[in-house]
Amino acid sequence: MKIMNKNNVIVPKKTFAKFLDAMAVFSEVQEQIEDHLILTNKKIVGDLRRARLEHQKGKVGKWSALKTKYGI
Repeated sequence: MKIMNKNNVIVPKKTFAKFLDAMAVFSEVQEQIEDHLILTNKKIVGDLRRARLEHQKGKVGKWSALKTKYGI
């Protein structure tokens, strides 16, 4: 019998594989929910469209100013 310490949990490989699969599915669902929330928010969609139009027209900010503004 294996001795467990208080920092480790021993699980069968199949159980761990199922856990990893569930995590992957959860991650995908989370991304889909985020996409849905963004695309159903009229303000965000409007801001994205406006930003895209400005970019297409060549209206872009100076990189140095953006770096300073956002602390990059």
